Amino acid sequence: MIWRRDARGPSTRAGDLHRETEQNGSAVDDYRHGVVRADPSGDELPADAASLDAAPPDDVVTGKDLVSDDLDRAERDRRTLIDLVIYAYDRTTSTGVRARLADGLSQVGVRTVEPDGESFDATQHEAGGVEPTDDETLHDRIAETERAGFRDGDRVIREPTVVVYRRR
Repeated sequence: MIWRRDARGPSTRAGDLHRETEQNGSAVDDYRHGVVRADPSGDELPADAASLDAAPPDDVVTGKDLVSDDLDRAERDRRTLIDLVIYAYDRTTSTGVRARLADGLSQVGVRTVEPDGESFDATQHEAGGVEPTDDETLHDRIAETERAGFRDGDRVIREPTVVVYRRR
């Protein structure tokens, strides 16, 4: 069965489906009768249980391969979109737009990291500057975040760049 969009609307009507089935009837019949087409040349493989357990020939693309390819592509597309949103986040000066972008990222599992006031940890933060202080309690604390960091679950997309208090 072939699903397609056409000029008449977002979904295929029953008549269109019937015409597609007539044009591609052999594929539907093969499915109903347990025959899998190995390639366009017409080589056939029986679709019985024993043959499904065997490794498919090299010229056969299995459903598992297609799903794996689709998942890989979806993950690449997701990462590309996340990178684009982070790019916009870095360049906007509007706090409202920045908050909306951060909210959108959080809805897909990406956390914005702005560790103001936390202890500086060189394994989790990038020092971008130093702020001198006479207050001992502030020594090695993060004064402000110059550039937010981002984490996608456990994966670090980017460490935050911070300004660290240092005693004089």
